[in-house]
Amino acid sequence: MDINDQTRLASFVEAGGFEVLLTIKSKNMYVSKTIYGEQYLPIACTTEDFKNLILSEIEQSENHFSSHDLIARISRQCDFQKEPNVTYAGSIGFLGNDLDFINRIIWELIWDKKLMIDFTDNRQNHNPEIFYFIKTNV
Repeated sequence: MDINDQTRLASFVEAGGFEVLLTIKSKNMYVSKTIYGEQYLPIACTTEDFKNLILSEIEQSENHFSSHDLIARISRQCDFQKEPNVTYAGSIGFLGNDLDFINRIIWELIWDKKLMIDFTDNRQNHNPEIFYFIKTNV
């Protein structure tokens, strides 16, 4: 094996069921890792910035939106605390405490009568396993 070549040393399945590819580039010992599959990482912003991001995404939503779509949009806009020299090839999701924070913001908006839960099941593309919300004009 030529020491100047980039060598893929190991590809293995970790306990979580996702594949990790470890790459070592010699001479200056650059090590990188690629993680496949869904990962749950902490956010890399302040609580206030995270709250503003959530409120902004809700404000930009249509009058009727799902919790699933809201969380997907927030996760695309959010910065996560990623490990150095790691490439995440799969999706990145929120940790439980960050999801709880999103829930608390929605709960506050419901209490402030700015959102209400939509229990209607006859809307187009309505999935009974996902919560839907309606913005109010109160």
